Amino acid sequence: MGSRFYSLIIFRNPRLIRFWKSVNPRGLFVDIGASYFYNQNWILATRIAGSTLYLIDPNEKNLEYAEGDKVAAEVVVYPTALSATGGVKDLFITNVDSGSTMFEPFVSPNLAPRISEDVYDYFFPFTKVRIETNRLGDLIREEDFDRPIVLKIDAQGAEHEILLGASDLLAKKKIVAIELEASLLSYPFSAGGTKLSAVQQYLESFGYELVALKPIYSHGPKRPRRIENFGYLNECDALFVLNHKDLHSCDFEFQKVAFFVLCMYGQFGDALALLRFNNSAITKRLKLKPGFLRILKLHKNYF
Repeated sequence: MGSRFYSLIIFRNPRLIRFWKSVNPRGLFVDIGASYFYNQNWILATRIAGSTLYLIDPNEKNLEYAEGDKVAAEVVVYPTALSATGGVKDLFITNVDSGSTMFEPFVSPNLAPRISEDVYDYFFPFTKVRIETNRLGDLIREEDFDRPIVLKIDAQGAEHEILLGASDLLAKKKIVAIELEASLLSYPFSAGGTKLSAVQQYLESFGYELVALKPIYSHGPKRPRRIENFGYLNECDALFVLNHKDLHSCDFEFQKVAFFVLCMYGQFGDALALLRFNNSAITKRLKLKPGFLRILKLHKNYF
């Protein structure tokens, strides 16, 4: 984890840490594609002793940072890949291994004129290997199974595939929120890769809704000087949260983690809407003091 984020959030905003420690959202935060550093949107979660983080990535050496960074949350490392069904699958290890994917990198004729050389160098050449994979539910420890789950999935096109393997968790509303990366292209960079339209339809069928979206542009082969936004719409980071109707029927621990997640991602409108349910019963159970909104303003929204 880079020291910039620790200094910015932790040392400059100790009141924010004290506030969330008092709320104590004891979630299970599962980072799929956790190479090199903690998810910057979850820095607060790493500082709460009641939280647990699963770091999942098939490149074991890319998870070594967890050994050096001392955090308050419990950290569990899984050097493995996930799939819809588990079992032996192909893994395409890309030239820069953080781009490794279960789907073969593919540049469609539609995309070829837009791709820059550094993008090619990131993915190509790649090596195909056969590896053993797991379903997400198979990795959750018995002592964690009843905890509210928050997912982050950055799996270079395999996000939808991984969620297909979590259908039981989605159907039982075990998952509170999902941050994922998805393609906005007609033909994703990985053959069979995740498109936002498809994964949104899938998650909505289980009662999840899109609450935040960050479009990501990629630059072309040549970028003229002094021309801003000279690129193409490539992909996005998207945040899905269990809809309010279903959240209101969840137990208090799930509502508390949902409130925490919405605040971490800067979605204060939805966070306050959750508090307003049932004549502010959640607010009373959280024991929020007058003026707590001033503390929430200390959040730095990186999403």
